[in-house]
Amino acid sequence: MTGLPTFQTGRLVIRPRVMADLRFCLEMDRDPEVTRFVPGPWHDPDRQRIVRDDALRPHGPPERGKALQMTCTDRADGVKRTLAEALEIACAIILSRYRGAVYAFVAGSIPRGEGTRFSDLDIVIVYDRLEAARRESFVVDGCPVEAFVHDEETLAWFVDADMARGRPSILNMVAEGKIIGPAPERGKVMQAHIARRLSEGAPGMENTHRDILRYEITDAIDDLRGERGPGEIMAIGTMLYPRLVELALRGRGHWNGAGKWAPRLLAAADAGLAGQFDRAFRALFGSGICEPVIALAERELEPHGGPLFDGDCRQAPSSWRVRGGIGSGQTSLR
Repeated sequence: MTGLPTFQTGRLVIRPRVMADLRFCLEMDRDPEVTRFVPGPWHDPDRQRIVRDDALRPHGPPERGKALQMTCTDRADGVKRTLAEALEIACAIILSRYRGAVYAFVAGSIPRGEGTRFSDLDIVIVYDRLEAARRESFVVDGCPVEAFVHDEETLAWFVDADMARGRPSILNMVAEGKIIGPAPERGKVMQAHIARRLSEGAPGMENTHRDILRYEITDAIDDLRGERGPGEIMAIGTMLYPRLVELALRGRGHWNGAGKWAPRLLAAADAGLAGQFDRAFRALFGSGICEPVIALAERELEPHGGPLFDGDCRQAPSSWRVRGGIGSGQTSLR
C-alpha cells in the first residue's frame, strides 16, 4: 500500500491502509453490506486474515506462491466447489499471487455449473504489460488451478492462434468467464470483443491442413485393414479419433475441440453423427472390430476428395538442414 497519496481536510483524512489497520479491515469485511458485491473469503476468518494481512504488508509483489503458502497443498482434495467458492479462491489468488493484474476471467466447468469433484479452475489473468505470457498450474485449498497469464497483446496473439487452428480454447475461457479484478470494465470490453470473434464462427480449413488430415486418416484406416493385435488396434484408434473428429467438425464449419470436448461438440453439431462416432469407436476399442470405423472414415473423407496417398507431397523449408551433414558437429539451423 506504500506510494499512494494522502488527502487531508479539516474534517477528514484519506490515506493508504497500513498493518495497524488490520483489525478494522477485518471487522469491515465481516459486514455483509460492505462485502456483498465483493467476492472474497469473508466467511472464513483464517483465509480472510491471510488475504488482508498480505494486502496490507508494505512490500512489493510477493514471491510467487508465498502469499498462499498457508492454504496451498500439493494435490486436489476431490471436493466439489460451488461458483461462490471458486470466485473466493480466484480472488484470493489474484490478490496474493498476481498483484498488479488489472482484470481476470474465472472460467471452466465450475463457473458453467458442470463441475465435478476433480474439476480444476481456469483463470485468464491480464496485466497492463508482461515480458512474456506464461501458463502455471498449482493447487490452492485443495482446488487445482490453471492460470493463463497475459497482457492484452499476448492474449491477442493466442486468440489469433486459436482462431487459426479452429479450436477456441482461450476465447471460450474469456467469453464465458466471470470477471474479477480492479478494472472489471476493461474486462467487459475484452469479453465483448472475444464474443464477437466467436460469433463470426470457425474459419474454414486451409487446404494444406485438410490434406494432412486426409493423409493421416487414410494411413490409419489402411493400417486397420491389416492383421492387427488388440494393442495395435487401440493405438491406431487413439491416433485416428481426434483427427477424424476434426475433419468432421471443421469440414462442416464448426469449431474443433480436444479431449472431452470432442464428443460434446460432435453432439452439439449433429446428434446423429455423434452417435455414429460413438458406436464405431466403441466397437473398435471394446471388441477390436474395425469395419465401422473404416466405413465412418471413408464417409467423412468423401466430401473432401476421398482418401489421400498417391500424389501427396509436402516440401520442407530450405533452412531445415545441418551444414556439412551428419557427423559434421554442426547443429540444426531450424
